[in-house]
Amino acid sequence: MERVHIKKLCVGCFSRLELARWQKARMRWAEARGMGKNKVWHDTRALPKLANRIKIEGSLYWIVRGAFSVRQTITDFASIRDERDMAMCRIWLSPTLVPVVAQRHRPFQGWRYLNEEDAPRDLYDEHATSELDEERELNEMLSELGLV
Repeated sequence: MERVHIKKLCVGCFSRLELARWQKARMRWAEARGMGKNKVWHDTRALPKLANRIKIEGSLYWIVRGAFSVRQTITDFASIRDERDMAMCRIWLSPTLVPVVAQRHRPFQGWRYLNEEDAPRDLYDEHATSELDEERELNEMLSELGLV
């Protein structure tokens, strides 16, 4: 069975660094409220129908400023209720942000499934060759300049 991921626009976030800061603040907030250490999550309206497949090594791929930027391993899904008592899905994430090779992506609402073959590879792939190292360096520079 092929691995399935989720892709999501990171609305209001302008860089990988800003996402990291935002999530660290959320982790401090959660710890202060007794939720535990290193708790990171994203709330969304609908539980993915393929949640069981996604939980097996699936990731949430964040699209920042129109390009894939980082991914986080999905650790679990939970049904919750928001402050208006609406049913929601909480996606629990690993606190580790893994940079990925930047790929442009058009805007969309909500989240979408992402098949393994369409997912960008990790920027710091342990099997990277020197050619990939050059590509990685170029991608980082372009990303820092806001060009990808």
